[in-house]
Amino acid sequence: MGATLSFGSEIQIIDTSMAAPQKSDLIEYEERVSVGAYLELSSIDSKAIEYEFKIMNRPYDLSFSSSNFYGLSGNLPLNSWVGLYALGGYQYVEVKYKDKNTQEGYQNLASLIEENPFFSLDSSAVEGHFDAHRVSVQFGFEAGFPLLSSYNYQTMLKVFGFLGGVGGRVFYRNTDFMNAAHWGYAWGGGFRAAYEKLSVSFGFRSSHLYSRTYFEKPSLSNKTDDTFMADIDNFGQLFVSASVSLF
Repeated sequence: MGATLSFGSEIQIIDTSMAAPQKSDLIEYEERVSVGAYLELSSIDSKAIEYEFKIMNRPYDLSFSSSNFYGLSGNLPLNSWVGLYALGGYQYVEVKYKDKNTQEGYQNLASLIEENPFFSLDSSAVEGHFDAHRVSVQFGFEAGFPLLSSYNYQTMLKVFGFLGGVGGRVFYRNTDFMNAAHWGYAWGGGFRAAYEKLSVSFGFRSSHLYSRTYFEKPSLSNKTDDTFMADIDNFGQLFVSASVSLF
């Protein structure tokens, strides 16, 4: 450029803009980093749970009910085929419990109270219910391929699958059980439809979760006399998320 100016030649203008083309038949729609709302139509089926529940070293029958799983999700595409994802949310769970032999359960409780008038448990230890608030986060990989991808119309339809690890914490109310960690893994698949910065994903998600807790103050001499272990398998839970690209 200096030589050109020195010799009085015609000044050349160089276009250094990075603007993308307005139309292209060669470029495909590009997924971008996105975040949005997540809803999983989740239900905890008692038949899908293996559990160990003991109070005063006695066995119990349990039943479960839960809310849907509400949260936020995010995607970080690495290319058109693979990417990373994150998910976090909340679920309310109610647990109803009952001694497998309530008559013996009440007799056992009465004996313990007779031996120790300051015994900490009452009739709610034989049958009752308590609440659990589950907060979970999930991180993992997803992979898929576009069924339709148009740069000109900024639209995409993609099929994808995912696999990730799950961790979190369960907060108990109205019980002597302590709050506990839970962990596991999740997998599933679905479809994602996108238009410009907006995208909607839906499909089915399965997960495996495990947690165990104990009484803060054991009712008997050993903490394992009061324990709650839950090993949960949820299969084919319908999910949907709506996201917006950050740029």
